[in-house]
Amino acid sequence: MPVTADGVQAYAQCKSAADQILTDAVTYVKFSNMTEAVPVSYVKNGEQLLAGDGKTPVYAHRLVDTIGKDAPLVKDLVRQEEADETVYGKGKQPDVSCVVTTSGDWELFTDQLDYQVYSMQNQPSDGAWNRYFKKLLKKQSVDSSVVIKESYTFTWEGVKTDIVTASNVVLSGEADVKKASGEEKKRTMPSNQHAAVYTISALFRDGKAVCPIFSDIQPVSGGMTAFDRSGDGIAFYPPSEKGTMYQDDVLSVQFGEKNQWKKFRCFFNMNGEGTMRQYRYFPKYLVCDLDGDGCSELVAYHDGAGSLWQMLIVYRLVDGMPERSFVITP
Repeated sequence: MPVTADGVQAYAQCKSAADQILTDAVTYVKFSNMTEAVPVSYVKNGEQLLAGDGKTPVYAHRLVDTIGKDAPLVKDLVRQEEADETVYGKGKQPDVSCVVTTSGDWELFTDQLDYQVYSMQNQPSDGAWNRYFKKLLKKQSVDSSVVIKESYTFTWEGVKTDIVTASNVVLSGEADVKKASGEEKKRTMPSNQHAAVYTISALFRDGKAVCPIFSDIQPVSGGMTAFDRSGDGIAFYPPSEKGTMYQDDVLSVQFGEKNQWKKFRCFFNMNGEGTMRQYRYFPKYLVCDLDGDGCSELVAYHDGAGSLWQMLIVYRLVDGMPERSFVITP
């Protein structure tokens, strides 16, 4: 998999490394909830071999078998660095940590990040974030409330950059399977007519949204009978048929009375569980110089309930804008 023309151009954009030749090395990344580390950079004879169209995923086990013929495997490397205080200082850090293992000797973490977590009661004041996600949801015919979950802020090649995740998902912590009683119960429904459960991430440069990174939007049915008819089996009402198995551990923030935010339970059957289980996971991010060119790359890790749902994407700057460069499935 040869280096692409865009990949070469991306390196040229890094002012700190304009005259620098890439050093032959291999680099692996492992988030704490991954089973094993995956290769994200492999430079051989000065060329980056792990670069593609940014769309077609490479399977990790096959790539490791190929790389292992010429480069050291992660188990044979000594240098390991964790993205903790080196990246986040003494501020807040994500719950999921990340370890970078490499055969190179350059500085891995050249950019310090400001990580913020937001609650329903404490939302950021940046109106551009809210407008972007509201517009994106509207394009999907969704009128749910925009809830900012977290943000990563850093300076990427001289430009203020924000990675922002919006999600109206709230987990109850109870994943037990229950049986419907068959008794109709009066429930308060969301006041918005086109509700959905969603998790969305986007990258902002100099205050403007320039790159969607992650999007998962699932409409939720309102009525009790709609639950029984729905192919996904996801609704704000429990199933009406007695004995039907369901779960309700995923809640979502919608509009309640007087347009106030309120958490509503989402009920789902066995069909819906396969869809809703993904909302128990949130995307994670790493900013790191993976290839020793003096310019940080962005690693986006999309976790999931099983390897088929997991994906790791490497973004590089091209003409000052982020582009997907390499995709690998753990």
